[in-house]
Amino acid sequence: MPRKPRIELLGKYHIVNRGVEQRVVFKEPEDYKHFEELLCVYAKSFNITIHNYCLMSNHYHLLLEIKQENLSKFMRQLNILVPTLHVGMHTPTQTTKNAQPPTNHQHFHNL
Repeated sequence: MPRKPRIELLGKYHIVNRGVEQRVVFKEPEDYKHFEELLCVYAKSFNITIHNYCLMSNHYHLLLEIKQENLSKFMRQLNILVPTLHVGMHTPTQTTKNAQPPTNHQHFHNL
């Protein structure tokens, strides 16, 4: 039996995702840049406002606002991206899951 859909209320959310087993997700400066570019593209296409975000080597934080009930679809699309950052560059098996508190290297942005 499939699980019930998540309840998505319109408003602001703090999202935290980290690499499986706390593995490094972003290794090179290009990894951060590529993620930031696609974050902007997906936010625009899903009509989501990114108020703030912080990228660290093994996880990321997003402070965002949804205006439609599409947060799950947005996050699914964004998290498909994370393992592909490493295809041909690093380990292609890395994925993300719910996170732990922040650590080490930071790319912090206030929009």
